[in-house]
Amino acid sequence: MTVHFRKLWQSAIFSRFQAIAETIDEAYENLPMGVRFFARPMFYLALGLHLTLLFAPAPGKTDPPEPEPEPSPTPETVKITRLPPPQERPKEQPQASPQATPKPAATPLTPQATPLSAPPPPLAPPAVPTPQTQESPEPEAPDAPPEEPSPSPDEAQTPDSTQPPPPKTLGDFYSQLPQYPGASAGSGGVLRPDFDDSGYIYNADSSVDAVGSQFQQLFANTEFTISPAVTGSEFQVYAVTLGTLTQYLHLVPKDGKTAMVMMDRSYSLEELQTAQTDELDPNIAAFEGITQQFGSDYGERLRSPERNELLEAGQFADNQKFDLRSMTAAAFLQPPSPDEIVNFFAQRFATDGFSFTQVGNYGGGPAYQVTREDFNRCIIFPPTNIPSDDAGTPGTAVVLAESCP
Repeated sequence: MTVHFRKLWQSAIFSRFQAIAETIDEAYENLPMGVRFFARPMFYLALGLHLTLLFAPAPGKTDPPEPEPEPSPTPETVKITRLPPPQERPKEQPQASPQATPKPAATPLTPQATPLSAPPPPLAPPAVPTPQTQESPEPEAPDAPPEEPSPSPDEAQTPDSTQPPPPKTLGDFYSQLPQYPGASAGSGGVLRPDFDDSGYIYNADSSVDAVGSQFQQLFANTEFTISPAVTGSEFQVYAVTLGTLTQYLHLVPKDGKTAMVMMDRSYSLEELQTAQTDELDPNIAAFEGITQQFGSDYGERLRSPERNELLEAGQFADNQKFDLRSMTAAAFLQPPSPDEIVNFFAQRFATDGFSFTQVGNYGGGPAYQVTREDFNRCIIFPPTNIPSDDAGTPGTAVVLAESCP
């Protein structure tokens, strides 16, 4: 430490600083006593050095640029094309207006009235001119009004033409499915014989990839939309949509053949090999398709069901027995009325050949038995504590059960 101080003492910088200090000291000694009191050389020197260090520019520090956030991956979405009829309906309305143009047909009737008044002029010389002028107004309006109702039958047909087409049913779905060229009925031994009773099952001597590509071409020029749900060389599933109905085409290869079976939902290959036949019954598929169609048709006018929001929730406490499917939304969303809901299911089930009969009441709402062949299910429409209108009318839920209680 002493050696370092000695080196600093002998340095040129320290010598200059010492010389400056001595110069200031000599100037301080030469100042008068009154001024010397206010002059403090060392104080001002220290103050100047501190100010110099304080205001000296510091080396700039460049902050590293913040890394830009990576764009979040966009979730894959399945596009569902809507049927065009709702967009074409407004075009049909102007076509109905020209049908109301039979009104000009009433104009030819007025010239026919003038010839009738023409014969009386020969009678004018016998001095009966005044009655003739009184008879001329007779064919004015009595004949015209009866002819005007003639356009009414045409106008009465216009409301029928503007009514929306009925929604697609499961029967429409299967009847409009394109037939695979060269396919044979049944699974051809690829699946168990129980599957041969399904509504749509065929087989072809082609690979699963070839069958899948062929189906995409068959659906290309139809109202159906098809999208792959499961891909692979050993098993493929395609989601096939018609309107609001979606079924799943399963392609199962075995020994050079490929079985084509349409199911109500997407099953795995293991499920197809081990599932019970009743789970794949076409009647169940049709029943489930109608209940799913109800949810898709009313959309935002329904809400997620909550069992504790039923007026008689205790009657439906058994989750294994009662399947709470849907529930009407709040009043401001204009949910469907109970009668509208019942009419919806009555029309859809009748179209698909089901019987829909009320067998009583349960949980505060009507219970209906749904049957077709040996298939039986129960639908209950109990009230909820969510008002469906400004008057406080309880909402309606849709509950499914294996049998009516």
